[in-house]
Parts: sequence; structure tokens; C-alpha cells
Amino acid sequence: YGTARATAYGYSIWEMYIYDGSCSTGAGGSGGTTGAGGTTGSAGTTGSAGAGGTTGSGGAGGAAGSGGAAGSGSCVGGLLTTSTSPVVASPSPKQAAKNAFDGKTGTRWESAYADPQWIYVDLGSVKTITEVKIDWQHAAAKDYRIDVSNDGVSWSAPVASKTGGAAVDHRIDDLTGLSASGRYVRMYGTARATAYGYSIWEMYVYGYDAASCAANLLTAGWDGTSVSANFTPVAGYTFGASKNAISFDYTGKTFSVQSAPPVLTFTQPVTIAQAGTKWRLTLAISGMNDQTNYPPTFLALLGGVRASSYTPAGTVSSSSGGLLTVGQLKTGSQITVDFTLSLTAGQTLDVEIDDVPGLSSSGVGMQKFDLTGASLVRLQ
Repeated sequence: YGTARATAYGYSIWEMYIYDGSCSTGAGGSGGTTGAGGTTGSAGTTGSAGAGGTTGSGGAGGAAGSGGAAGSGSCVGGLLTTSTSPVVASPSPKQAAKNAFDGKTGTRWESAYADPQWIYVDLGSVKTITEVKIDWQHAAAKDYRIDVSNDGVSWSAPVASKTGGAAVDHRIDDLTGLSASGRYVRMYGTARATAYGYSIWEMYVYGYDAASCAANLLTAGWDGTSVSANFTPVAGYTFGASKNAISFDYTGKTFSVQSAPPVLTFTQPVTIAQAGTKWRLTLAISGMNDQTNYPPTFLALLGGVRASSYTPAGTVSSSSGGLLTVGQLKTGSQITVDFTLSLTAGQTLDVEIDDVPGLSSSGVGMQKFDLTGASLVRLQ
């Protein structure tokens, strides 16, 4: 967006380049050093994934050898919390919850003098959490757990826990090696180390934004001709304005259910750009008419392989083929679906999302909600 020209003519660009710096792609190796006038240094070798290339050997006096190409790399973690991250804690704190995330080790959050107590931080969107570090004040937790949520209502099983912690000022608990997905990260204390509350100088959450680590592979949009169902009529949905948006409105529609449960299937082919073993499908849900009684029910598959986990976790019914009922979602919530599957570059396969309409005993539809977007990315 140019606001002032350098000449009387227009704005003129030979080329414009945009680079993605969200993933680590090991730096290329540095070239050989310049000599006094000999032959050209040899090129550096190609860097391996996540590491730089080796240094090219310098000539006896020639120009520098060119660096090796960057490796493919993987997503780099970093600190996900800031002093402006929204924080919520259990009622009646002795000192404010925001103090635990203000970047100052001289201010602290302190809870009421009771068990259990909790504090959680909003990361702004669903992230992959790899580490949680807590700097405790003397009034520390003896026993606690870390859990995550996509909506601040439904919480996961513990992704980390600690028991038997001592009452030591500036006790550092560094919980590493985590692999959790969520927007909200909570410390949930179940037993105090002292008669006072739970008191934290600083709490840090580390990880990365999985959605920024690779381009969305769902670029074709759902193929309307490939939508299938095991019930009649095939009705109650329309494709939204974006390629991967679908509006579901079953309210008032009468269905003839041919088998139980009724399943409406959407498929989209994807071509894998880069080999990997871990993949994440993210579904954005909004516009639900009744999230408590008629929550969405999904089944997701990648190349015919069922998902390894869903966040938030729901009720998985083995009798209905592993379909997931996701309850208590808020408008704007996300469902993340993880797959562990070895795929090669150039491989083409289908992403499948099955939706189960909520029907009354007489076959009248009750659900209404929107899938406002879907993305599939490579995590590893």
C-alpha cells in the first residue's frame, strides 16, 4: 500500500517475495571464507531437518562457498503467555490472578485458604502445549494437575500432575515433554503444602500454534457430489460461503432412518505436500441452537484411519462405531482432531467427516449448527 511515489510514474515492482517464518527450517550452512585469490570454495551440504547445513570449505583464496539448503524442520515452541493474557482464577483470591502472568517474580496470585483451587490462562486460540513451568511462593501446592480446554468449560484429563511438593519459596516445577492441545491451560490444586492458599509468583506456558506450522491442506472444498448418507432424504445441510463451511439445520425435517445411527458423510481429497506422521484437523463450530441437549456428533477419518484423539474429549460410543458426541460447546468453539499416520509427499487421500443428525424418536430433526471452517495441517 504505497502512499508516496519516488517518481512521477507509478509504483513498479520486478518481484515481491513473502516468506513463512513460523516453522523452523534449519538454517543453510555458511560458505567457505574468501581467500586472497585462489579457486572458489565448495558449496555447503544440505541441512538436515531442523538443523543448519555444514560449512562449505573455503578455497585457497577464492569466493565464499554457497551455504547448504535449509532442512525441512518442525514446529518451534515458544512462550505462549504474556502480561496481557486473560486469566481466570477460583473465587475470593487473596491476591489477583493476573499477578501470576505479569512477568514479575515479585508479585503473585494467592488463592483462598481451601481445597481445591484453580487458575487458568487464555492463550487466545487453540495451541499445542509442550511445557508448563510454575514458580511457587512458599504457600505452594502439594498436589495439583495441569489440564486444558478449548472452551473454558469442558476440561481434559490431566496432561501433567505432581504430588508431594514441598513448601519452598521459589520452588520451580518445570513440566516438560507435554503434548496437549487447547486454548485454556489450568493449574488445578487439590492439596496445599501449607495452611494458606495456593500462591504462584509466575506461571509460564510454552508451545506453538500448530495451525501456523503448515499450510491448510483442505484447499479443494467439500465435493457436493460425493456427499452420502445411510438415511433418506439427504437433506438438512447447505455449503457455506467458504470452501470448508457447512450449515446443518435439521430442525423440523422428517427423516426416514434406514440404519442406526444415521450418518451424513462429507469427503475431500488432499495431496500431502510434505511427509509426516502427525496431523491435526481443526473444526470451528458456531450457531448451535441447543448445545446441551443436541450437541454435534462427529466421526473424522484421514485416509480411512480414525482419529487418535479429540479435544475437547467427548463421549465416544463404541456401539455407534466410535462416533464422538461433543457437548457443552460455545459458539466460536473449536474441535481439534489428531491423527497418527505416516504419509509421504505427493500421496493423495481423503479426509472424511461424518455427522450424525440429532433426531427424535419419530425421526424429526432437532439440531442446528454451523461448521464455519475446517483445516488440516502437518504437526510432525
